[in-house]
Amino acid sequence: FIEIKDSLENTYTRALPLYVLPEDPYILMAQSEDPLPEEQRFTLQMNGIFDNAGNPARSSIDPFTGSSQTDTLSLRIIGDNLQPGLFRDEPLIVGYNKFIDEDDVLDSLRVVAGDEMIEDWPDVEVDRHRLKIYPNEAWESGVTYQFLIWNPYREELRPLEPVIWQRNQLGSMEISMADTSNRDENFLTLYDDQGKIRIDTTFTESIEIDNLPPLRYTAIVFRDQNQSGRWEPGTVIPFEPPEPYFVRKDVPIREGFTSELEVEFQSRD
Repeated sequence: FIEIKDSLENTYTRALPLYVLPEDPYILMAQSEDPLPEEQRFTLQMNGIFDNAGNPARSSIDPFTGSSQTDTLSLRIIGDNLQPGLFRDEPLIVGYNKFIDEDDVLDSLRVVAGDEMIEDWPDVEVDRHRLKIYPNEAWESGVTYQFLIWNPYREELRPLEPVIWQRNQLGSMEISMADTSNRDENFLTLYDDQGKIRIDTTFTESIEIDNLPPLRYTAIVFRDQNQSGRWEPGTVIPFEPPEPYFVRKDVPIREGFTSELEVEFQSRD
């Protein structure tokens, strides 16, 4: 979140991130939880906001005054989590460009399950600027779902038809170390090419990751020799070699099969 402080450096309210502009990833859109009066001046402090590489956000915004101008921004859909698919117990999430403050978003929701139109879906939640539609424990196998979501900007229902992964469509990956004599802890990061799945864990000799959708993955493994919890690139002066590091891209997962990956760190001699 973004902490908004008054001229005395006291916390006045906070703003919550909404989305990053696709055409400019350096611009983060956020919305204040409370109005900012025009007679006051404010400063911003970033909290827990990082880019994909783990770098913390830094702000150089000068102190600014509030505003009494009425918000004229129209509520509209900006994205969803449909791609590349949903797990059986995963909610459909639709993101809007600001906090949802219109009853039409909930009142207009329709779900078509097979041949049945359901106007009052039992498990729906509004979480600030996100509409979350949960399954009844799990999306039913063999049933095709269509979600009709209200888009206030266009004043129309937008149809969404997700791919839902069933258990028989999932696979697994077994990752093992070539050198089993070393008992040091290895850090593993596994993520798919769509940005949907990310797994961060540790292991020693081998590990098996189950319930993976049939996508292509990148595996990164490093040995944490100094137990710092992160990969150390080493230094030139004084000379310290980088910690062992392994990357394998484009590892495929097939439905019902286990992909095997052997990790071998290259010698640094």
